[in-house]
Amino acid sequence: TFDNLINGPWRSYLAVQEVRPSTLYVYESMLKNHILPELGGCELAKITPRQLTVLFSGLQQKYSSKYRSNLYAMLKTIFDVAVDNDLIEATPLRSKLHKPKRLGKESGEKPTLSVEQIRAVFEELPSRLATTLYMFGVNGCKTG
Repeated sequence: TFDNLINGPWRSYLAVQEVRPSTLYVYESMLKNHILPELGGCELAKITPRQLTVLFSGLQQKYSSKYRSNLYAMLKTIFDVAVDNDLIEATPLRSKLHKPKRLGKESGEKPTLSVEQIRAVFEELPSRLATTLYMFGVNGCKTG
């Protein structure tokens, strides 16, 4: 079962990798709150891509793309460990179906403020701070 994978080969893998305690904490939280309730008792060979699609769809509205990407990466590694231990022949995880797109990464652009938004920020700053920022290269947005 998926539970047996987690409590055996997965935990052994983590011990060898010397994963940081903070990362272990996040992994345990993701397992407890999202993955084990859905997959825990399932036989590994019977876990389907559709089950994983349902899992990720349920996370879509509630969690950030970064969190979902981290969960995907962890699941990918878990299934890779299962394949490497000959527990399954292939992973049911499919990048085209399950890998979340990272917001802001698709276009390669970072969000920026418009000139009007920058002016509004400067209008709210104390004049001394606004002058200092202006002197360090934020030109074209004069206050007052």
